[in-house]
Amino acid sequence: MLLLLKKNKYRLYIGGMETAMKKTGKKKVSKMKRREYLVGYACALPAIIGVIALMVVPICYVIYISMTRWTAISSPKWIGLENYKKIFTDVYMYRSLFVTVKYAVGAILFSLLYAFGLALMLNTNIRGKTLFRSIFFLPYVMPAIGVTILWSWIYNADFGLMNSFTSIFGAGKSLWIYGEKTAIVSLWIMAVWVSGNYIIIFLAGLQGVPQSLIEAVAIDGGNAFHKLIYVTIPMVTPTIFFNFLMGMINHLQNFIPVYAITQGGPNNATLFTVYYLVREAFTRNNFGYASAIAVVFFVVISIITAIVFITSKKWVYYGGE
Repeated sequence: MLLLLKKNKYRLYIGGMETAMKKTGKKKVSKMKRREYLVGYACALPAIIGVIALMVVPICYVIYISMTRWTAISSPKWIGLENYKKIFTDVYMYRSLFVTVKYAVGAILFSLLYAFGLALMLNTNIRGKTLFRSIFFLPYVMPAIGVTILWSWIYNADFGLMNSFTSIFGAGKSLWIYGEKTAIVSLWIMAVWVSGNYIIIFLAGLQGVPQSLIEAVAIDGGNAFHKLIYVTIPMVTPTIFFNFLMGMINHLQNFIPVYAITQGGPNNATLFTVYYLVREAFTRNNFGYASAIAVVFFVVISIITAIVFITSKKWVYYGGE
């Protein structure tokens, strides 16, 4: 009996020690994790402060200004949602959104087709492919305003290179970017010409396609078209998705060619939303309304981006899935 009590006491003692050790261990682990968290937050703090100061605060300020009437001369006057009500009845706002989306869709589709085709060519063992890569990438790294001035000369109706080239095939003179019906097409051509970054990104994606899959298609009797459709394109869909998303956001915010050449004309054919925003702010000193346009356009781009992300789950293939 006494021995049994001693054993039970011993077990209780040992059990108590184990419980105490577990509790102490948990405390030590939690302290270590807290230290790790603190170190992580401390390292991320400069970036967090930068994001808050350079993004969150300006966005909040723009939202505030969008609810005021402000000409930059007098103090902002609070008017609530009046600027947003005006947007929904503004014909020019609807026109600018239509023109912007039309341009962005065409520019990104033509640019991706052009870039993917050249990337396929440069991914082969052709001679001088390094030189060709540099040539096709060069327009992308040129200053945007320099590219715009160059193309304004190319599109000149009297002595431009474009009319000189088309005249070889018997075509008459065209106004190109200065014509209402041809302005958007001219901007599409410019967008395609400066899409060298897409070529480089596509090349990186193509070089990651497993050769074993291509060889398997060849063994099964597949030709080059089958390799492209059933292997190459599915394997580079993440690259296509990345280029499409970045290109869409970039082209929706296109500004320099319109500002430097057309000023939204002719007859509002190139009235992009960003240009319309800038015109309202700095030409008409209507900063409150311009800020409301910026907020609405931000929401539009966010919705388009969300739609692209959601639909990507149905056609983008990631290895291992």
